[in-house]
Amino acid sequence: MLPKFGITDGIPPKLTKWFQTVRAKDPTFAKIYDEVRGGIAAWESNGRWDTIHMAGLRDSDDPSTIFTKIINREIPSDIVYEDE
Repeated sequence: MLPKFGITDGIPPKLTKWFQTVRAKDPTFAKIYDEVRGGIAAWESNGRWDTIHMAGLRDSDDPSTIFTKIINREIPSDIVYEDE
């Protein structure tokens, strides 16, 4: 879904490397990935997203979810692990 929003570099490098390795070495994973990507491409080319309310819209600049508030450290939390 990230490319749907114009985000092509939003995935951390380690996760990208893992994904590419799994896709190259696991034929079942690659098959499922290709089927899902094909389905999404078909929806895109047929304008199917347009029929689903709010599909493909990005969150506003100020989403008021609890997760965003935790990430922005507006709500106290215990960080167990933090990556890039």
